[in-house]
Amino acid sequence: MSKEIVCFSGSPKEVGKTIGKICGESIKKQIKRIMRAKGWTTENITPTVKKAEKIQKRFNPDWVEEIYAIAQELNIPFVDVMSMTLLHSHCTPWMAIGNVTATGESIVAGSIDSPGPASVHIKNVNGTYKYISAGRCIFNGPPLFLNEKGVGMTTSFSGEELYGMKVEDIGLSSIYIARKAAETATCCEDVLEIFKQVEKDKLYHRELGSIYHFADKDKGLLVELNAFDFNYKFIKNDVLISPDSNFWLPAKASFYTEPKNKIMCFSRYFRVAEMLGEERGEITAQLFKKISRDMVYPQKVKYARPMCWKKTTVSFIAVIPKKNPEIFATAWVTAGRPNYTHFIPFPLGIDGILTNFVSTEVAGITEKLYNKYGVSNKFVPRFLSSESEMDEALKNEFKKAKILLKKGNSKQIKKNLTEFCLRNCQKSYEIVKCLSLI
Repeated sequence: MSKEIVCFSGSPKEVGKTIGKICGESIKKQIKRIMRAKGWTTENITPTVKKAEKIQKRFNPDWVEEIYAIAQELNIPFVDVMSMTLLHSHCTPWMAIGNVTATGESIVAGSIDSPGPASVHIKNVNGTYKYISAGRCIFNGPPLFLNEKGVGMTTSFSGEELYGMKVEDIGLSSIYIARKAAETATCCEDVLEIFKQVEKDKLYHRELGSIYHFADKDKGLLVELNAFDFNYKFIKNDVLISPDSNFWLPAKASFYTEPKNKIMCFSRYFRVAEMLGEERGEITAQLFKKISRDMVYPQKVKYARPMCWKKTTVSFIAVIPKKNPEIFATAWVTAGRPNYTHFIPFPLGIDGILTNFVSTEVAGITEKLYNKYGVSNKFVPRFLSSESEMDEALKNEFKKAKILLKKGNSKQIKKNLTEFCLRNCQKSYEIVKCLSLI
């Protein structure tokens, strides 16, 4: 079914005025109102509003009308969608949501940083595709392509807008791999075969360090494969993991922001292996959390655009709460810098975001989580004081886990890893548990 699109035209300033008329209040007032309702303080509101005022001056009319169409489709007030998107600015999650139009064109929202690329790759495709987004924090990544069997693939890295690659150069496009998976795969094993084939044919740049995700609706899993590590195996036909460790996989990616300047960005993937539990009612697939600490770029390097805020916690993705069959996957997005970083859950169905689970609370985090954790500590990620301490503590957890695994004590492993995650990272396990009860 075709979606009604309300078109805006004119200069960015004129578009801003149009938005104000529709919303009944200025964007500045919107953000203040929503942030106060969420318990944010003046010291957090002021810089956010100032940033929003700058962003408002460079609104893209096409981007605005697409967001407006999405708001209509999801029955979410446009004022809340706009405020939420501005509030998250660089980390906007509205990248690829919902069905296609009658003409086969996808209605998506681009990123504030780069309005075009998110939509240009998925126009005029087969109308049977469904699109959902992992909403990656840093990258303007493509959507997750799904076929009628619920099998699809995406990547958290989109080099096109960073490297000036042309859409036609599919040999260099990570999106090509996702499209190919959605067109031909019937199960997650097929996706792996496609990935190995494109590696053999050198259809992507290994140097880019893409992180690929793929999903299998029937098996109920969303798994991750790093371009630097092609070893894999299945456990209980449920979860794909790296044989190096059941819980830990270091990864690195190279980012080029200018032709002559190479900037290395190191990140880690902390994985809580929930699949060790035999209780099918619980979350049984992996819970991924990408932690980025002290991302300090060399002072002598001048980069064209920031890849990530200094010391920002990057996004992670949690998989299906099996107690609720409506939820196909849950995309988590982080927004803000450490002094007001928070996690936003997006329950995703096979057709996109589940409207009955989404309210204006998605602009921050669910009310239950606010009540549970309070104002003082809900925004600040907590880590150990140093990288070496984190590594040492994690090694100790691995030793304990291996001993317990030999004894068949999977429940204690889950308990230990959960406590470790609560102590040193974010309260991710409790947050996911809370989400499954909503």
